[in-house]
Amino acid sequence: MAPRRGPLVAALIAAALFAPDARAGIRPYIWTWDTQTVAQGDIELEQWLWVRGHIAQGEQTPQPSDERPAAYWIWWAPVIGATSQLEVAFPFQALGNASFFALDSFEVDARYRLFSRNDDGKLQPLLRAAFHQPISSADGPRLDVNAVLSWGTLSELHATVDLGARIGLPFLTFEQNGPAERVQLTYAAGASYPITESFHAGVEVFGEIDMVKADPTMSSDLPHHFVGVNASWTFARGWLTAGTLIGLTHTTPNFMPRLIWAVAI
Repeated sequence: MAPRRGPLVAALIAAALFAPDARAGIRPYIWTWDTQTVAQGDIELEQWLWVRGHIAQGEQTPQPSDERPAAYWIWWAPVIGATSQLEVAFPFQALGNASFFALDSFEVDARYRLFSRNDDGKLQPLLRAAFHQPISSADGPRLDVNAVLSWGTLSELHATVDLGARIGLPFLTFEQNGPAERVQLTYAAGASYPITESFHAGVEVFGEIDMVKADPTMSSDLPHHFVGVNASWTFARGWLTAGTLIGLTHTTPNFMPRLIWAVAI
């Protein structure tokens, strides 16, 4: 007599429908772009809260750059898995400090994995390109590009290297006395390790080096180098990553914490 499979099939379907969504931490780092992407057809609402500020150094005489107030950003975007390799986002940023708050910019951001997100290979490359359009600042539009390479899955030691450039596009301002040309190189690298299945901790480095400077006298145009720690937690329908970077150079900023979270819809 053939076994009755109806109850077994029903149980398997119920488990598939109602089991928690085993999502990996889509962004295990706070500043390093990674190769993790949203699944095809999925949409995540992602938000960043971050600060660029200066830590006072004892009773030293403040330098002009030290007197600049800390700046606070809110970054928000829907992040869409367009295909198994392409992820697109449409973020808006708001900027504020102790005296003002304004809508700062919007972007169109595309991230393309050379292999499908379902590929189990340890070595994963990704290319990123984003058009950044300022709204309230005097900076002109710019193009951001990144080449990212990671090794290992998020269930083991996961390491990533990220090399990028921010290229000013002053000719898109259509102003006679528009912003100066600017080219900035960036580098970042991180390593994340799973303490438990849903909790990861790691370290990362980040740097900014101006190749073509808008104003060589400003500290914002000087090289910045940072090192920091991060931690991430994944849950059924989302993930959260937090950490901070501390500057290694005597320029502003030298303190950059960031909190990132996302929820799938």
